[in-house]
Amino acid sequence: MKKALAAVMLASALMAGLGANTASATTPKDKFVMATLLDEFTTLDPGEIYELVPEEYVANTYDRLVRVDLKDPSKFNGDVAESWTVSPDGLTFTFRIRPGLKFHSGNPLTADDVAWSIQRTAAVLAGIGLTKANALQNVKKIDDTTVSITTDQRYAPTFVLNVLGSWPASVVDRKLVESHAKSNDYGNDWLKTNEASSGAYKLVKWTANDSIVLQRFDGYRIPLAMKRIVLRHVTEAASQRLMIQNGDIDVARPEPRRSRHAVEVRRNQGDGRAAGDAHVSRPEQQEPESREARSLESDEVADRLSGHPEERDPHDLQGS
Repeated sequence: MKKALAAVMLASALMAGLGANTASATTPKDKFVMATLLDEFTTLDPGEIYELVPEEYVANTYDRLVRVDLKDPSKFNGDVAESWTVSPDGLTFTFRIRPGLKFHSGNPLTADDVAWSIQRTAAVLAGIGLTKANALQNVKKIDDTTVSITTDQRYAPTFVLNVLGSWPASVVDRKLVESHAKSNDYGNDWLKTNEASSGAYKLVKWTANDSIVLQRFDGYRIPLAMKRIVLRHVTEAASQRLMIQNGDIDVARPEPRRSRHAVEVRRNQGDGRAAGDAHVSRPEQQEPESREARSLESDEVADRLSGHPEERDPHDLQGS
């Protein structure tokens, strides 16, 4: 299966490809290894992340209320939110939270976590009129499964949903984060090197400028093909190519800054695609003597990451 499987990683999340058909060992079929550049990582707190590869990390470890449907950016799919409504005056957005969701810690994910998460990063979400001063008033838990967000003026609903689907609006585990909070930092210092999320993958280890290891969250609401994701910091294109040929990595992406959207490993439909290239060594599509890596279309990469692109469930994994 691995021969036909070109995997990718991390959403709006990361990119990849298979090792060449040599005598060298290849990575296990349920493990995805990518060589990329990790020098953009200075924090793991989703409220402080703006660069591409860190965004891909957030896309695969954290959930938000909604995600943009990348097949049609004018549409949105529920992530933590099961459904939502907009008040007649266009100011208040009310979200119904999916039942039964859990964080990686085992804590239940409720409307309280959603409201608190948005309140803690309100200053970053100022585009819809949220501030530290008005966050408690404008972002409210109605009950355990309902949260409302009121904007300062009427905006296009698509704009509001875009803001609420951005990385700073990621939902964090309030109980866990508050247990590590210092003074009034909302757990920021702890979140710089840890995660408190509910997404498809959970953090195993981050070694700055070396590697990031993620493990599949088996409590996630949708089955995932890849059990483990490893991102390795490899700066030289020649080294990346050699690692592909030796079967040490599945994919190399030497210039991640060229991509415009994060790739998410958990996306096994076209709506999880990303712009940009992944360099993949696939012997069945090359002359035996060339062994040159080719550029793999991101839609194909996202499909292959699921493990079984030909058996995709049409309801799997909403948009990024």
